[in-house]
Amino acid sequence: MKKGGDQYHVHIVVSRYDNTPDKRHKMSLSPLSNKKQGNQADNLRKEGFDRDNFFSKLENRFDEKYNFERENYRSYDHFKSKIV
Repeated sequence: MKKGGDQYHVHIVVSRYDNTPDKRHKMSLSPLSNKKQGNQADNLRKEGFDRDNFFSKLENRFDEKYNFERENYRSYDHFKSKIV
C-alpha cells in the first residue's frame, strides 16, 4: 500500500574492527555477541556491543535533531517489549 508524503530509510554500516591508531581505544564489535565487557587475548582490545543502548540513543538523537514527536507504539522500547 502506497503511503503519502516522502518516504526515507537509513542503513548504518559499521566496521567490525575499529581503525583507531591508539591501541588503548581499539574495539572489536560484534552485534550478535552477548558479551558486553571483557578483553581479547592481547588485553588491549575491548569487545562487545550493546544493541539496546545503540538503538535507544540513536532514536533519541534523531527525535531531538528533527523535532520528531514519536508516538509510543513506534518507539524502540515498545517494539522491544513486544518481542520479549
